[in-house]
Amino acid sequence: MKETYDYKKVVGNVVRERRQKLGKSRLYIANTAGIDPSYLASIEGGKRNPSYEVLLQVAMALGTVPSELSKEIETGLLPLFEEEKD
Repeated sequence: MKETYDYKKVVGNVVRERRQKLGKSRLYIANTAGIDPSYLASIEGGKRNPSYEVLLQVAMALGTVPSELSKEIETGLLPLFEEEKD
């Protein structure tokens, strides 16, 4: 697989897209998840690698379950694995 930053970028994109589809602010999701808004911004920006516990909290704040969020993340990572096969 490519470098770690690709994983963080995919996670951030999934979280940001989910939040935007809900029409919620970073502040709202961060407060609901019990994390600092700057931490959520770092996750969405692909700069931080959240723990499973934080992903759980964020998933719940986004109105979903962690497995659904994980499926979206895995789907976003598939192209990275395909590149490795080439």
